[in-house]
Amino acid sequence: MTATLSICIPTYNRVSLLSEALDSILAQAREGLEVVICDNASSDATQELVEEYRQKFGNITYFRWAENMGFDRNILKVIELASGEYCWLFGDDDQLEAGALDHVFPLLNRGFDLIYLNAMSYDSSMRNPSGPTLNSFECGDADSTLLSLASWITFVSSICVRREEFMKHFQVGLAHVGTGFAHCYPLLKLMHGGRCRIVPETLVKFRAGNTGGYNIFKIFIEEFGKIMDYAGDIGFSRDTIFNILTRNVYIVIIPALIQIKLGKLSLKSDNAMHFLSRSGLGVKEKLLLLVLALCPARIIILMKKIKNLK
Repeated sequence: MTATLSICIPTYNRVSLLSEALDSILAQAREGLEVVICDNASSDATQELVEEYRQKFGNITYFRWAENMGFDRNILKVIELASGEYCWLFGDDDQLEAGALDHVFPLLNRGFDLIYLNAMSYDSSMRNPSGPTLNSFECGDADSTLLSLASWITFVSSICVRREEFMKHFQVGLAHVGTGFAHCYPLLKLMHGGRCRIVPETLVKFRAGNTGGYNIFKIFIEEFGKIMDYAGDIGFSRDTIFNILTRNVYIVIIPALIQIKLGKLSLKSDNAMHFLSRSGLGVKEKLLLLVLALCPARIIILMKKIKNLK
């Protein structure tokens, strides 16, 4: 049976957090809602958990890969499996805010191709909010929308798409499997050629910093830079793209580097010179990132202690 909205959850070895995510969704369950879970060959009790939740809510679609296919293929597969007119991508460690579906369902009959749902950042306990992803934005045209979202276009749990339109560009996503951002390429096509809406209310709760393992320069300079190159290729303004890349330094990379130095993020920041040399950034931003990347952690820690004494 076709649903109005499919909440699409790619997951891997996060059974306890997935349980919390599902609780937040099923507390708001209604007619026209489907939950789709794509399991990247988890070795924990994910499959058993999903069977338990199927007893509570029958409209859950579950698919499990025989082997781990990586994040990109998993996220594309979960949309492929969905039957809903709209697909809301959702992280397995995030939660819906109370009343989120009451807010979203009325938007689904207004013809938007891409809906960005604002999110609130919390600590790891999901108790202490620190702020929304977007404080201000414009959505008058494709360039203003992209400039407003900037690096948040990569954030899975805020993205709701008209499935039919996304699937028109599915092969573009498949061509970028392995980048960590395969879903962003079809999103840019939707944003450039379709109708978009940014919802100012925070409808998603997410755990800040609940990720790790990747190289911050590889992902948010090289791969994010490729996304922006693609945006330019399909017609977005070069000024918009340069502004986004510059803002990305101050909003994403510098804060992340500081958290890495403080030992609060399990990310890497090596090979800085290699990635910065072909980043397309201005000289000021390149020098700033290089100095910060090479700065000993003890200096950052000392500066933070001095700041706290003021």
